[in-house]
Amino acid sequence: MARVSVISSAQCRAARAMLNWTQGELARRAGVARTTLVNFERDIRMTTLTNLSLITSALENAGITFLPERRAVGAGVRFNPSVGSRLSPQRRSSRTAVESSSAVT
Repeated sequence: MARVSVISSAQCRAARAMLNWTQGELARRAGVARTTLVNFERDIRMTTLTNLSLITSALENAGITFLPERRAVGAGVRFNPSVGSRLSPQRRSSRTAVESSSAVT
């Protein structure tokens, strides 16, 4: 079985913001129910490892890299534009302000 990166709800929200995706769009791309994503992002309920893997994979396939928490630095999110450039032009142009910062912690 593939190793699943355990991401936090904050990392998930930050990754969505970097991609300018709605919860509905991420849920659709990940193949999970929107309520599953909403509950995870709001820390209402922890999702299953299967759903977490689907959510993480959808974000990583769009160019997101999740940075692990380290002693002096908190966990973060990085966007790789070379992968994300496969997104539609509208998505790329609406992300310009977010791209000025390559990592969100």
